[in-house]
Amino acid sequence: MKFQYLFLGLLVSAVFSGSAKASGDLNSRQLKREFSSGQTITTTVSSITDGDTIRFNYPKLKTTIPLRFAVVNTPEMRGNYSRGEIELGKRARDELLKFIQKDSRIIVRVSPQVEDGGNRLVGEILLPKDSESVNVKMLKGGWGVVDCRFLYNAGNAQGNYLVAESQAAKIMSGIWARNTPSWSGAKAASNAGKCKYSS
Repeated sequence: MKFQYLFLGLLVSAVFSGSAKASGDLNSRQLKREFSSGQTITTTVSSITDGDTIRFNYPKLKTTIPLRFAVVNTPEMRGNYSRGEIELGKRARDELLKFIQKDSRIIVRVSPQVEDGGNRLVGEILLPKDSESVNVKMLKGGWGVVDCRFLYNAGNAQGNYLVAESQAAKIMSGIWARNTPSWSGAKAASNAGKCKYSS
């Protein structure tokens, strides 16, 4: 009987480890081994997950890598959130689609944090044409906030992030507009221009 349970346990373990491997996702340790702070990768978008997360193609390992936008936090599209917040999340995703879509060429700049503890790389997306930051564009449009806890990831560009957020809040754009559904993440992650520079 013990042997049967042992065999069943090994079988379940093999199935789950096999499916995890098949997904192609690197774990946090593997991400830290493969990528380093300041590294740039010229690549293409594989898919858009939401307003602050994408997947990009990584031919070196024949896989796609999930990327969490450094510094920026946008409303969620899925999960146990209010209908208003989920609607804001969809609008943030739609805003992102104005700048990049599937197969768009991008430059990923890996942030000092490297990964977020949830098996996602953390970085900034730059447009090859003019090196404009998509992260900052999301703040300028008012569809994200600066997450003060991770402002250090912006390095010398912290001012760009803070100014973009502050200006969007001032002109009540995006999530800052009047009669916009409340977003629980906004107050938790940001003080709308009151973040302190981080080193």
